[in-house]
Amino acid sequence: MFGLGLWEWVGIFLLATLLFGPKFIVKTATSLWNSLTGFGKSFQAATAEPEALPEEPRALAAPKD
Repeated sequence: MFGLGLWEWVGIFLLATLLFGPKFIVKTATSLWNSLTGFGKSFQAATAEPEALPEEPRALAAPKD
């Protein structure tokens, strides 16, 4: 991914842990995970509900005589 191998990712993770501390990394990962799962759940809920569209839009309706 992005042209980086396993050891480059491990090095970046270790450097981030040294700079920010393990608590910050855990909180950030937890927050990211919760955001992604919430997005997935809301996306599934939105696609599962049938769309409530009117049968004929008002703007395109033919005038009644």
